[in-house]
Amino acid sequence: GCLTPGGPPPVNKSCEPFAVASSWASGVVPTYDVNVTYQDSICIDSSIATWPTVNIGSLTVGGRLEFRDEFCPADGATVRIHIDRWVHIKNGILSIGNATHPVTRCRVEVIFGRVNWDDRADVRRKSLLVWGARAFALEYGRIDIFGRVPATPVAHLSVTAPVGATTLVLDRAVDWAVGDTVAVAQTTRNVMFLEGDARTEETERVNITAIAADKRSVTISAPLRFSHMGDSMKRLDGQLYSIGAEVALLNRNVAIHGGHWDGEQVPYDHGWQFAIGCTPGNYAGCAGGSADENGYPMSSVRPGVVHIDGVEMRDVGVKSRRHGAVEIDGLRGNRQSVNFIRNSVVHRSFAVGMSLRDGSEPMRLDGNVVFDTQGDGIRVASINNNITRNLVMLGRVPEGFCASIYVPKNPDCWPALFRVTAHNTLINNTAASAVAIGYETEGTPCSDNVNMWRGNKVHSVRDALHVMDNPAVADYAWPTVSFTGPSGCRRVEGVVAYSNADHGVALWFTRGDRVQVNDIVSVDNPIGFSAAVVASQIDLGQTEMRLTLERSAFAGRWPGHGCRNSAYHCRKTKVDDGPWCRSFQNKAPRMGNIGVFETVFMSPHTPITFGEHYFMWHEPDGYAVVKAKATYRDLFFDHFDGADECGLKTVGIYQNPFSNDTHHQHTFSGIRYGDGIANGGEMWAKTTYGPIPGHLTHGLPPQPTYFMDYDNPRFGAFWPDAPNKIWMIDADGSLTRQPSGTGRVDVLSSQSLTRQSTWASMGGFNGVENVSSIGPVREGCSFNTQWNLYTCDSQRYKWLNLIVESTASDAWTRRVGPLVLCKGAGMTRANGDPICEEGIVDFSGGPLSHMQGHRMLQLRMSRFRFIVENGANYTLHYRGSPPSSTRFHLTNWEHTGLPESEIGVVINTRIYGAFSHSRLAVYVDGRKERPTFGFGYPHEFGLTWPGPTDRAGTHYHDKYVTPLLHRNVMSFSMRPEVVMDLRHEMIIQINMDLAIPMSEFFDRKDIFAIALANALGIDPTTVRFAKIVPGTTRRRQSSTTTVGLEVDGGNSTLNTTTATAISTRVDAVAADTAALSQTLNVTVLTVVASVIVVQDPEPAVSVLHNQDYLLYYVSHGANVTTFD
Repeated sequence: GCLTPGGPPPVNKSCEPFAVASSWASGVVPTYDVNVTYQDSICIDSSIATWPTVNIGSLTVGGRLEFRDEFCPADGATVRIHIDRWVHIKNGILSIGNATHPVTRCRVEVIFGRVNWDDRADVRRKSLLVWGARAFALEYGRIDIFGRVPATPVAHLSVTAPVGATTLVLDRAVDWAVGDTVAVAQTTRNVMFLEGDARTEETERVNITAIAADKRSVTISAPLRFSHMGDSMKRLDGQLYSIGAEVALLNRNVAIHGGHWDGEQVPYDHGWQFAIGCTPGNYAGCAGGSADENGYPMSSVRPGVVHIDGVEMRDVGVKSRRHGAVEIDGLRGNRQSVNFIRNSVVHRSFAVGMSLRDGSEPMRLDGNVVFDTQGDGIRVASINNNITRNLVMLGRVPEGFCASIYVPKNPDCWPALFRVTAHNTLINNTAASAVAIGYETEGTPCSDNVNMWRGNKVHSVRDALHVMDNPAVADYAWPTVSFTGPSGCRRVEGVVAYSNADHGVALWFTRGDRVQVNDIVSVDNPIGFSAAVVASQIDLGQTEMRLTLERSAFAGRWPGHGCRNSAYHCRKTKVDDGPWCRSFQNKAPRMGNIGVFETVFMSPHTPITFGEHYFMWHEPDGYAVVKAKATYRDLFFDHFDGADECGLKTVGIYQNPFSNDTHHQHTFSGIRYGDGIANGGEMWAKTTYGPIPGHLTHGLPPQPTYFMDYDNPRFGAFWPDAPNKIWMIDADGSLTRQPSGTGRVDVLSSQSLTRQSTWASMGGFNGVENVSSIGPVREGCSFNTQWNLYTCDSQRYKWLNLIVESTASDAWTRRVGPLVLCKGAGMTRANGDPICEEGIVDFSGGPLSHMQGHRMLQLRMSRFRFIVENGANYTLHYRGSPPSSTRFHLTNWEHTGLPESEIGVVINTRIYGAFSHSRLAVYVDGRKERPTFGFGYPHEFGLTWPGPTDRAGTHYHDKYVTPLLHRNVMSFSMRPEVVMDLRHEMIIQINMDLAIPMSEFFDRKDIFAIALANALGIDPTTVRFAKIVPGTTRRRQSSTTTVGLEVDGGNSTLNTTTATAISTRVDAVAADTAALSQTLNVTVLTVVASVIVVQDPEPAVSVLHNQDYLLYYVSHGANVTTFD
């Protein structure tokens, strides 16, 4: 363990010759195990008999031990210090060179002994200290190692080096030497989701055999196996970028390694270990206590100082992705000295290249090259560090159990070249060449200084910048950073990403209500920017989520480069959504590089599926119940071609490709386009109307398959069953290239909201063959064929979002959709279709996973989203039986410029199916409204229809039902900033025949109701008259009256126990009609009571959350190719 609680400070005197007995406090020159005590100050010098070779078994430093540049052999021979077991600095000072006099006259190597794994008796090199076998460890004390720093540690190819090339042409002169080793970065952009043998690592390591006189052209020892792109600097939006492959020098004249020749296979990936610092959280056996002045071995009174500059560390690390090859843990410097590792190389690491664990601050990692790591390149789990000018190249994905790129919930299988927590500064770093992530982080709080991240480059990786809430597993000792709560805000910034396999910048289901993204550059990425963000809490839509993307540039390719024949890639998942993805993505049309995606906002209710290889995140759930707004401003787009020479459509702006009804409010301003935008490359919306090319139904002869054909038995599982809900606000006309001063324009994808559509012209539930047959384009709207979008006059149409959510107990097991919203009074035809007398028809299928199982998933069937016009009167129609409980929100109204008092719509929804005879109660923000209903139009009872600006919850339930006509329509006023619920509630129906003329009864009805309530022992306010009509023909109508009453739960919901008790009481009272007649002061002829129960049907089989689904495997004959 960490062995000491402290010790006397090292003696302060000049070092003395190593091989002289008087130099040692013990008076004895050590021969194998060397212990430099605090009284010793020893030189590593030519007094040693084997000089310039030094052989040491184990080295413990409590005093001073140093090698100076002046000790270099006169002939420049290499000084080799062999360490058989370990180096342990315990309160001492070890120095090789210093800041003012680095080692320049010779090469110095610290070489750990090789392990003979076949010799069971040799346990010395295999024994594990707390730092690992063959450890170079600083418990506390000081390490100073300074070597020669190359003037040009990294250059770029200025000319492409093809396969077989033996010459590298660089963009600058270098000070390298023949015999040096360099690494050449991969520049090939891999395909999404590469797995197994398809994961090609194209970064190459070669030796220099000759250097031209201009120092810009070098000859290498072996022909290149892969092509590496070289180019001049490229200009985008006025900025210059070096994009040629990095060529990095891997040698330094001071080196620490494990005794293996460069490139030799190290048995069991078991290298030496550089362990700096020691805390119980990292290693068992460290001294206990708290992290205070007298706590762990390294503290402010027992500081550790690390100054490493110009050092090569090779074959380092013991196979582990949880620890670092260079592990810095609990390093607490004093106020006079800043710790740093700079201008150094970690080459062939069998663990994380450099790891700053929690408690190590402040630290500077500057100008380092980390090459060929197993796991992360640089991992920073502490705060207040400066990570600048580092290059990490070739991070390998672990083999074996990581059979695919990402194994769900296992961060070891998605290594990052840089994995950095919040509150750190990252400037001008480069991540290159890995089938992994470039930068992994949770972002940083907006309260931190601006531009803490800037100028960080990343190319030829999987995802360039990947943002997650928990970017590391618990035993990485990762700090907890919260971005939730009223003041929570996450900032993501400062990355230049190009030629990556998947995302430029991806926010992957991050929690929090405020996100700020700025200073991003994305070029030649399939997806430049994509954000899936989750609300900080489950609420009723009161908390508005906001994401701002600004001051960023996006390009489909670099200037002068050709198109890339690489389309959006669909992969097979466990419950296979591949057929839907391929059919939809490859037909509408095939998409190439995208600048920015729509931001997807979600509730934490059910925000994410189980991960890749299972369900991906097609159709993310929970989006519709949140209030959200995305602001995209001051963005530059260039080199996007809507019909490029590779047959793909590359565009600056695209919808979420995994769903078509997730769109929240997106506002654009300050959008600029370069000269490379062509053929509608500004934006595109997928087609979700009309026939689907290449797909026919069953039947003879086969018929075309249409989008939104809800009755299609063959392909219905694979098509979006709602139109695109894209609705973007061009705040200043810049997005749609309007003339200056035009002002705001609305951009929509819907063909039915922007045309004078009718139910018939939409094809009902079977889709439409010809989009133009839907109806004429509405006045104030125009269609842009290159964008597949409409632009509409924002003054004529004031659009809002209406959210409809089933909150019934069967919401996740019974599909009530699709829903239809159209202008009308709520009525349906005899065949069950909505009438939609004023047209403007819209559909919503709700969140739905488009896979071969289609409707078998829970958690995806309850939320529906519509775009509505302010002040309009709408029919809401369920194709399935309406749910027993439904919630409504109005969102995204603020942009209209109207005051809240002028915002609202009227919803008319017909009640039918299982709950048609129950009471439909109206709740506003959880408060039950007094029921307003009648068996006729409201004017028959001295009432009026609800209006769009009436008080929220104003309603009228027309329960008119006859053998020939069932209206049964609930109409209500929907206003912003409230949550409304319609709940079918249990009621008791009481029907009585009274021996009293109806005209006379009307004069006494109020007293009658109170008397009846008293007789039943219930609150009179819970009793409502449902009908008062003349008696039946069996009696003289002038002398009898039939009265229908309903008893509900008043301000709460009636439960089964109470309802049964009241019903039993009615039966008891009805048994003695004489007594009841006396109590009511009217002759009672008959009394019948019934309880109308609301009970959601439960399916016989349901699919449970977090459970595997049933998968069937079918064998078939050789000639069988399809199953129906």
